[in-house]
Amino acid sequence: MQEAGCEVKQGKHLAFKAPGQDRFIRLKSLGANYTEYAIRERISGKRVVAPKKKSIAPSLPVGDKYKPNLLIDIQAKLQQARSPGFEHWTQLYNLKESARTLIFLQERGLDSYEALVKITAEVGNSYSGKTTRIKEIEARLKDISELQRQIGNYGKHRETYAEYLRLKKSSSDQFSKIQKCNASG
Repeated sequence: MQEAGCEVKQGKHLAFKAPGQDRFIRLKSLGANYTEYAIRERISGKRVVAPKKKSIAPSLPVGDKYKPNLLIDIQAKLQQARSPGFEHWTQLYNLKESARTLIFLQERGLDSYEALVKITAEVGNSYSGKTTRIKEIEARLKDISELQRQIGNYGKHRETYAEYLRLKKSSSDQFSKIQKCNASG
């Protein structure tokens, strides 16, 4: 590494600094394959590390993985960041999104505007029907929640009410005895 022009620093951890770099890089921070021991094994041929495969840009998603995206308003974005590079990027982005949307529509057999309007209306009706059903279920859940609260209150106070009825019955018997005594006396 020194012959290649790098500075080598040996301390607790081995570190290198390439020409033009400001700081040393500890090999430990690069992972298990870059410790001093692992490098010595690689030099001696005891350890072989397979190179990482370069990732290929993802291809156009197929099926339900892709959902059409809205196009970027180029004029609005240009006012935010005026640069030819950004304008070029937005144009490419819009072209790619348009192509993806077209493929998405064609995969679903929506080759005409009328078919798209028909499917959109069906989905809208389905959505509104489901929304209505959800509201009905939420109202029923609210009723059930209130009923559960009342049942809980009943469970807590059932014994108290039974005691009240028992005392009321005995006190009414005592009251009637008092009335009979007053009437006879």
